[in-house]
Amino acid sequence: MRFEWLRRWLWPLEAERDEGFRQDILRLSFNGLRAIAAITAGASVVLMVGWWLMFPDAASTPARIWTDVALIAFGLGEYLLTRWSWTYSRARPIALLLVQITAAFLILSSLYLSAIEPAADAFIPSQMALAILITLVALPLRPFETFGHCLVIAAVYWGATELASRTFLPGAVTEPDYFLFMTMMTFLATGLSAVLYSERHRAYRAYLETLQAVGDLRTAQSRLAMSESASSMARLAAAISHELNTPIGALKSAVDTLLLLTSRQATAAPEQLPRLLKLQSELRKSIQDSAGRLEQIAARVARFTNLDQADLQVAQINDLLVDVTQLLRPRVKDGTELSVNLSPLPPVAVDARQVSAVFYDLIHNSLAALDAGGRVDVRTLAREGRIEVAIDDTGRGIEGARLGAIFDPGFEVSSGRVTSGNWSMFNARQVMREHGGEVAISSEPGKGTRVLVTLPVR
Repeated sequence: MRFEWLRRWLWPLEAERDEGFRQDILRLSFNGLRAIAAITAGASVVLMVGWWLMFPDAASTPARIWTDVALIAFGLGEYLLTRWSWTYSRARPIALLLVQITAAFLILSSLYLSAIEPAADAFIPSQMALAILITLVALPLRPFETFGHCLVIAAVYWGATELASRTFLPGAVTEPDYFLFMTMMTFLATGLSAVLYSERHRAYRAYLETLQAVGDLRTAQSRLAMSESASSMARLAAAISHELNTPIGALKSAVDTLLLLTSRQATAAPEQLPRLLKLQSELRKSIQDSAGRLEQIAARVARFTNLDQADLQVAQINDLLVDVTQLLRPRVKDGTELSVNLSPLPPVAVDARQVSAVFYDLIHNSLAALDAGGRVDVRTLAREGRIEVAIDDTGRGIEGARLGAIFDPGFEVSSGRVTSGNWSMFNARQVMREHGGEVAISSEPGKGTRVLVTLPVR
């Protein structure tokens, strides 16, 4: 158990048992295989052109050009290999094998060129280092895979040297300094691989936690929206109840009186009939007016709730504001005023129910902040591809500290009880941002508050 952490760090087999992380590794490995193919072909083109321009007359130039041509063809072949679907799930081992083959070809080429230019084999350490670093950067290798890859590269150098000494370069021997260099590269690359792989796995876990947090946040926002909607519906119900009382009372009184007149008409003297008929006509008109007012209230509530319509629909913001302000008229206190100044606006696609609830809450808050003699002005304006709805009040205003956190949801202590604070403002901004708009508030204590709602025209 003492070295368990070291085993997990160098041999993290359990990480890829997570199917999501394994799929992420497969994707990275496949992209890495393509990157290795592109680097092999692209770097060879650059080296070939550069050597031909700088050393056109060198004895080794033809051999180097043919070497680069072979590498270009090999790189193109690697890329064509990625066109086959079966390479996706095997991209990592295929990429390691191809890099090792490329390293063997480069080492043999350097040994062959050293017969023409004695210093050509000095490039072998850089070629081995490149074969290690390119896989370390392009592929999500586990530490033990990197360690094994480095050992294979060292073995490739030894095998290439033995092959050269027995064929085209008698007397070729392996350089101890190169093996010492490879030992240092092996430990360095293995350590870096362990760090990179661990960070990839940690980033994947953080991604999952972020998804979970986003899901929880969306659930909380959905519940908050439902809570705010229920609160708005409760206030709406109170306003509707207040507004219904007048026409219902008038309708009830008119019906009762009409029934009474009808019963008296049967026994009334002839000279009383004209007066009774006039009263009946007035009562019928009162009944029609009351019924018409009830019909308007019902239509306004239907537009406000939109229970039978799709979430997004083309609507006129002015119409929504008219419905909201009419529903709020009974909430206007004596001595205060609610004025509406609406400019022509283009139609917009919105969730009318949500947007109406936001306007209802914002105007209701402004009315609640008024003292005697106060005023709330609601104005609309179309400006440069957006709609602006300004709600100005001459109320008590908002203190600077509270204004700075006006959109932050939280809780407050009021009269010894814990109550929610700013949730309606938080919800209002969230709804408008989901529609591509914004809510901004400016206020000065004792002078009033301005709420500016903007929506894009689209």
